[in-house]
Amino acid sequence: MGNLFQFFKDNLKVIFGTLLIYQLFLTIFFYSQENLIILAIITVIVAGYIIIINYKNDITSLFK
Repeated sequence: MGNLFQFFKDNLKVIFGTLLIYQLFLTIFFYSQENLIILAIITVIVAGYIIIINYKNDITSLFK
């Protein structure tokens, strides 16, 4: 069980990227409101992750 969590931790970027691409194709070809909401949630998570990684030092210095 610990190996499974370590695998997810090591490959989190690849997993979210794959989910984002899969959900994008799913939303394009089988449009529904649920697919659009899931795509929006995944997009916000990925964008938030990218923002935190790029501006990590600026965010931490803001609260010091």
